[in-house]
Amino acid sequence: MIRIVLDCMGGDNSPKAHVEGAILASKENKDLYIILVGKSKEILRELSKYEFDKNKINIVDAEDIIYSYDEPVKSIRSKKRSSLVVALNELIDKDYDGIVSTGNSGAFLVGCLFTVGKIKGVFRPALAPIIDRENGRFILLDSGANVDCDVKNIVQFADLGRLYYEILFKKDNPTVKLLNIGTEKNKGNSVIRKAYDQLMNDPNINFKGNLEARDIFKDDTNVVVCDGFIGNIALKIMEGTSKHIISLAIKDISKNFLYKIVEKIVPSFLNRVKGKYDYKKYGGAVFLGVKKVCVKSHGNSNEITIKNSINTAFKLVNEKIISSIEKLYL
Repeated sequence: MIRIVLDCMGGDNSPKAHVEGAILASKENKDLYIILVGKSKEILRELSKYEFDKNKINIVDAEDIIYSYDEPVKSIRSKKRSSLVVALNELIDKDYDGIVSTGNSGAFLVGCLFTVGKIKGVFRPALAPIIDRENGRFILLDSGANVDCDVKNIVQFADLGRLYYEILFKKDNPTVKLLNIGTEKNKGNSVIRKAYDQLMNDPNINFKGNLEARDIFKDDTNVVVCDGFIGNIALKIMEGTSKHIISLAIKDISKNFLYKIVEKIVPSFLNRVKGKYDYKKYGGAVFLGVKKVCVKSHGNSNEITIKNSINTAFKLVNEKIISSIEKLYL
């Protein structure tokens, strides 16, 4: 039985979406056991709305919440009865397999580093969301955990990313590119240029050079590597641009006299297009390099996103990703 801890508080839709998402995931995976952590009365009230196998879901009470505006390090240290801190302690004290949270991103990353700890040999764990495009999916890392990186961090992100892609999508020798301001090898700052040279000479990494941001949805590389500052900006631009284009398209089309004829079709079509490129449908970003499977889901996750986050954690535990990373750095 794979045991996943779910932090049920801290997100925009807590705990309603978390409870429903947990039940959906539980029904999809017969070998999944979920520990719901948060305000027990609220969780029980939501659970009472559904039929589910009570042997596969448990509740751990935590009356406090780390909010999005709380300072990460201070809140992890001071809010000992918050759902996130209690969930992390349950993960370690009970030796559970993984954790999913929609709460404060900074606090989640700090908590994972302090409580779970890094895998030996990993310099800095990285956030790695999966993003869809016309030519398949790609992993973007780091997407926000490490604002300042040196050469060895960038090179290791490539190593972690290609392993993650291999395990998740069963693809041997996935391709890797550096996100840069140009495709030429001499582009970028000194860190990126040195990382380029090291990656080009690394026999374990199928490195294909630089990738410009404008080509990120046209290219077919499997793993896109950058520091957390650039990665987080890139991720949020993708999300914001998607919403903006959909909004503009609906606004402009609605001015056309033919819109009345197709008004029931156009929004659903555009939403399907938006959904295709929505990284949240995979559930969240895995924090690669810590000793347990840790998945950070978006703060406004709905029940489907929560379900997918749990499913991602379940799959990675089942595929033994932690031991695979440990073997890289023996």
